[in-house]
Amino acid sequence: MEAAIRRLLIIGADGPGALETFYTKAFRRLGLTAVQFNPEASLSWLHRSRIASRLTRGFQHLVVQQAMKAFFLADAQWDAVLIVKGFLVSAEAIRAARGLTRKSAWVCFNPDSPFDNGPATSSRHIRQAIPLFDAYLIWSRSLLNPLLSAGARRAEYLPFGFDPDCHFPPTSVDTNLAGTVSFVGTYDAHRAAVLEGLSDLPIKIFGNDWEKLNSSSPLRKRVTRAALFGEELRRVVASTAASINILRPQNVGAHNMRTFEIPAMGGVLVTNRTAEQNEFFPEGKASVMYGDTAELRRAVEQILAGEK
Repeated sequence: MEAAIRRLLIIGADGPGALETFYTKAFRRLGLTAVQFNPEASLSWLHRSRIASRLTRGFQHLVVQQAMKAFFLADAQWDAVLIVKGFLVSAEAIRAARGLTRKSAWVCFNPDSPFDNGPATSSRHIRQAIPLFDAYLIWSRSLLNPLLSAGARRAEYLPFGFDPDCHFPPTSVDTNLAGTVSFVGTYDAHRAAVLEGLSDLPIKIFGNDWEKLNSSSPLRKRVTRAALFGEELRRVVASTAASINILRPQNVGAHNMRTFEIPAMGGVLVTNRTAEQNEFFPEGKASVMYGDTAELRRAVEQILAGEK
């Protein structure tokens, strides 16, 4: 199958920080003709209104289906089509598109769990589409059997990774960050609850939506600024004594993108204790791991004291 793939279509987000963009660049480095297509682009006006977006989910699926149909009517000559998650790509849209691309292999890589009940991570449409792909790629071994039980024709383990064009050691470090630890990531209640156990330590938080913190949260004084990218991100990760990684509930037992990005940028990875992460970055040798907030605090204290 590898020898036959020369022309590849990647369906999904197309922003500079999107996972799809990272994969597109990687495929091109391998010599493939890789093209990105975002059928949700025509819905940007609707997404600006969260209420309207929720009320018209069926309408959004229809618009995406029509966008895909128009695209494949214009060009259906693809050796393979890779859908990344496909949040608004319904099973009907995939069936219709497959009818126009009968010689193409269709593959899905889902960076979330299709069985998660969170409204932003999965849906019945995603689960209904599982049997329609020739192969379904997933980041956790624990999800392979559930995918096969849900009708997947073929389920394969594909760990996350990092983009070598974005994640590498910085050209210089910031000495002002010495003696601090960092957390870089978007706010959610779970992450806040973990980090509040460290609020009296010299921790610096970077990321979006941290203004949602409770007004009385001691973490408010630890939030430095919004999301970091490029050299700024590399410098923070490499300059602080360690970078904390907090797996979201759906990633428990596995890993996430930060698992690979922090070491790639020259940072010290402090992360939840999981078997999968231990395979890539053995605890005590290539990473520091913790089981609960109390153990995380002890680890951070030891790192700041130069004991770990």
